[in-house]
Amino acid sequence: MFRSNDYLEDAIFKKNIARIRNEFSVICQEDPSFSTGKFDQTLEYVKSKNINGFLAAFDGGTFEPKEKWNEDYWALVVYSLIDNFCIERINHLKQVSKYLYPPKQTVNASNTQNSSKKYEYTQPEGEKIPKKMLPTVITIGLAVTCVTALAVGAKGAAVITGVSAIAAGIYTKQKN
Repeated sequence: MFRSNDYLEDAIFKKNIARIRNEFSVICQEDPSFSTGKFDQTLEYVKSKNINGFLAAFDGGTFEPKEKWNEDYWALVVYSLIDNFCIERINHLKQVSKYLYPPKQTVNASNTQNSSKKYEYTQPEGEKIPKKMLPTVITIGLAVTCVTALAVGAKGAAVITGVSAIAAGIYTKQKN
């Protein structure tokens, strides 16, 4: 069953589209394989609130071909949802996620004697975001927080967050 959180409820109550969309980027970072269903459940929940402007028309941007899909591209696709939260971008993100983060298969051991084996798809235990991708995700998260802080008028928080995002970006480039 779907459970909302206080951050999302407050954003919905205030009809703060930037904060609502930010929550979707957090969900993507927590579950890049979309295996928990939380993204779709949250999407249906927010759509049921009929917030004007939440879903946007597709801006006509182009998507990279599959040969260029990597973790950095995935992060850019997630970030693009903040500015253009539309069904086309959501579907593209799901395709990229399915390609980069396929669900793991495990064989049901209790059925090994039977010729028809059962497979279940599970989210890997432990970390949700691959360590290699963490600096990019942190940079995007900080940038989103900076934009949100500016949108609500918290200029001091925006400056601190912006500097942190730049520092994280420099760190990411140096590690690569």
